[in-house]
Amino acid sequence: NNISSGQNDTSARLSFVNATMTNCIFKNFQGKGDYDSNSPAQYGILLTTGYNLTAESFNNTYDNCAIIMDSFADTNSEIKNSYIYKRNYETTFNTINLENCSIKVHSKPFTFNNCNIKNCNIWKAPGTGGTLEMYFNSSNIIFDTIASPDYFSGTYVFDASTINISGEISRTAFYNVSFINNSKIILDRYSSVNLDIPKSNEGTDYTIECNGTEVIN
Repeated sequence: NNISSGQNDTSARLSFVNATMTNCIFKNFQGKGDYDSNSPAQYGILLTTGYNLTAESFNNTYDNCAIIMDSFADTNSEIKNSYIYKRNYETTFNTINLENCSIKVHSKPFTFNNCNIKNCNIWKAPGTGGTLEMYFNSSNIIFDTIASPDYFSGTYVFDASTINISGEISRTAFYNVSFINNSKIILDRYSSVNLDIPKSNEGTDYTIECNGTEVIN
C-alpha cells in the first residue's frame, strides 16, 4: 500500500489495533501540528498503548509524518523527514533506518538495535523530569556536526556502534558518553584529535579514526 495525504496539514490519524503491516508507505501524515502538546490528536500517526503494530510488521516507510508513540514493533523499516515524540514508556527500535528526523524523548529508556541513524536531532522533552537514557547497540550514527558540549545530555551508551561526524565537533562532545565493546568514532574533518571522554578507556572501549586535515588540541 502507498498511503499519502496529498497535503502536509492533514488531520488524518492512523490508530493501529494489533495490526500487521508490510511493504507500506505512509507519507505526509502531519496531524494538526501542535507538537508541543502530548495529545495524540495533534499527530498524524498514533502508536500508543492499545494501538500498536504486531511484531510481524516490517518493510514499511514513514515519510514526512508526525508520530506519537509509546512503543514500536515495526522492524526492517524506514522513518525519514519526520517528527517523533516518544512518550513515557520504554521503547526499542530494531533494524530501523532513521534520516532527517526530530525526536523528542521522555525520560524512560530508548534503545536502538542494529539501526542506521543519519542527521537526526534527539532531545529530552522539557518539563518531563528524570534522566534521558539512550542506548545504541550495533548501530551506525551519522552527524553533520556536534558543536555543543552538552549535546549528549543524560545517559548515552554506545555498544559496538559507530559514530561518524562529517563536520565540526566540540572537544568535550562525548564527556558524558560511555563507549563499550570497541565502538568507533570516525571524524571526517580532523587528522588528529584530543577528545575528553572520561567514562571510557581509550583503546579498549572505543577507537577514534581521523580522516581530515584539521586538528583538535
